[in-house]
Amino acid sequence: MATTNNPLGLDLDTMYEPMDIEENLFNLLTVYLPPDSTITPQQAADKANSFFPHSCLGENDNYYPRQFLSEFWEVMFRIVSQLDYQGQPMQRYIALHKALRELPEIFIGDYRVWRIDLYLAWS
Repeated sequence: MATTNNPLGLDLDTMYEPMDIEENLFNLLTVYLPPDSTITPQQAADKANSFFPHSCLGENDNYYPRQFLSEFWEVMFRIVSQLDYQGQPMQRYIALHKALRELPEIFIGDYRVWRIDLYLAWS
């Protein structure tokens, strides 16, 4: 999948019709990752955070937040493999990860969404 504004030629590479979060995140990454992008890591993190289904928090079933995170990280892992590990887009990708950790805390149960302890919960 390629958008018209995709100077890095990134591909979402799904075998199915992408979910909204996948498309939204992919579109964000295609404009954020290029070296000449004017979007800061914090702005990209804020935009990614705006996709999070905040309205579902507090419900007994945390399916939607967990499904969101599954789709979110699936896209992130698909994109990172397409980046040159020494290139500026990879540095911007890493900066986005750091900016995500600086976001205000969101909890699913006892685990923070944008922090390492959520990954530990799923391992």
